[in-house]
Amino acid sequence: MFPQKLPLVNKVIQTTYRKADPRLESRRLRPRSAAWLSGATATVLLIGWSALACLGASAESEETVGAEPGLRFEESRHDFGRVNGGESVGHEFRFVNPHAEAVRLSGVKSSCGCVVVGAWPEKVEGGETGVIAVQLDTGNYAGQVREEVIITFADAEMPPVTLELTATIWWPIEVSPRNAVFEFGRNSGADVMARVRITNHESTPLELREPVSSHRAVTARLQTQQPGQEYELTILAVPPLPAGNIFGTIRLETSSARMPVLIVPVSGLFQPDVVVSPSRLAIAVGDATGPHQVAVSIRSFWTNALEVTGVQVSRSEVGAELRTVKPGREYEMVVTIPAAAVRASDREFEVRLATNHPRFRLLRVPVMMVQGPTAP
Repeated sequence: MFPQKLPLVNKVIQTTYRKADPRLESRRLRPRSAAWLSGATATVLLIGWSALACLGASAESEETVGAEPGLRFEESRHDFGRVNGGESVGHEFRFVNPHAEAVRLSGVKSSCGCVVVGAWPEKVEGGETGVIAVQLDTGNYAGQVREEVIITFADAEMPPVTLELTATIWWPIEVSPRNAVFEFGRNSGADVMARVRITNHESTPLELREPVSSHRAVTARLQTQQPGQEYELTILAVPPLPAGNIFGTIRLETSSARMPVLIVPVSGLFQPDVVVSPSRLAIAVGDATGPHQVAVSIRSFWTNALEVTGVQVSRSEVGAELRTVKPGREYEMVVTIPAAAVRASDREFEVRLATNHPRFRLLRVPVMMVQGPTAP
């Protein structure tokens, strides 16, 4: 690119120096002056080359600029600031089509079900303006929240546009966690199933009445941690428990005018006496750079203490180590599979665990070699 422009550069340099020093016209220069001129000419040549290089780089950078988004928005981020928990807040993102031709949208999706996107146009004519309306439901949030709305276009060369929503959710009374979830077995007793912390953020001291449960198999006990400020709600099971899941609520009346009633959803998930997770193992055949180690959890919901009395593997080169997490209730088994076993033609084997449970005398964990990445 540069050699074609060199004669022009030389001409400019010569003209500049002749105007600056009349002695160049008479060519009566002393050797020392000639040497100075030679150095100066070289310097200017370098400057000229650098300037041309910058111009060329600038032109090339303009040619490689990415495609402009299908729609140009006035803002890509909106902060709702502090929002009272439970409220729904909305915002409209305004846009314009900067192109001469029409732009077609292929989708407008949010990162969470708590963000509802209003009706959006499938086609926007050139120069046309419009809005994307969004609604944020804060019912399940506390503290800082950040969600996104992603807009895609029918033209694959148009990059998607990401709009960001942020807010700080403030509750006069904070309940954490907002949902009490626990697991239980058919013979579970009156055990502590879950704990919920209740914190008062108002300036007025908070008073709570005794909790009321909507389900006969669940009750709750309220304890004061800091009078007027912090409380702990303990969820307990009430036997006999049903052979199925439990869904209910704990209701508490408060002295707060903003939140006179607190409702805590309760979910109890029924489990068999012994739960092995994962129940099967899948090992990638191609990934044989080193030994595989996979952890398996064994949990008991049995009335009696569960004992794992032995571990056996149907492949001699595969190891299995058992450790106790909670005596009689929870164990962890680590299965170590060497690379040679992964590459072997025999792709299936199993790990067996002997227990003292009358209906789960032998627990079997199948292991299979599969194509692709390791999967649980």
